[in-house]
Amino acid sequence: MIYRVAKKENFVVLDKGFLNDDQLSWKAKGLLTYMLSLPDDWFFSLADLATRSKCGREATARIVDELIQTGYLQKIQERTKDGKFGKVEFLVYEAPALAAMPSTGNPSTAAPQTEKPTLLNNELLNNKLLKNIDDDKQSAPSVYHFYEQ
Repeated sequence: MIYRVAKKENFVVLDKGFLNDDQLSWKAKGLLTYMLSLPDDWFFSLADLATRSKCGREATARIVDELIQTGYLQKIQERTKDGKFGKVEFLVYEAPALAAMPSTGNPSTAAPQTEKPTLLNNELLNNKLLKNIDDDKQSAPSVYHFYEQ
């Protein structure tokens, strides 16, 4: 049985998708819930997150790494004008974002494909179907009719 409190203030609305993600540990689900409960413009740092629970810095870093690996967090390392590392910024996502994010890393160094790729063979196109529709209707086929066939 679940006992709930009446919510008039101090509550958060979340998409429950990440709570059912089997790739996330309970700790990662808890930290992500905490992070999503804060205002959208909240600045996260590893040191601050570590002080807000019983987990130490190393344990918190492992949980953050898990969230990065599963696409719920993105870590951006800023550089100062003289090229040194600056502050680290975390972007928090309610759903995994890695697949949707364009790659900004270096291109693959694997050997490129040297063969000619197979080209489209026009003989394989279904021109007969188009001709039959045209003969039946005495007009150009509509896209709808083409796909219906």
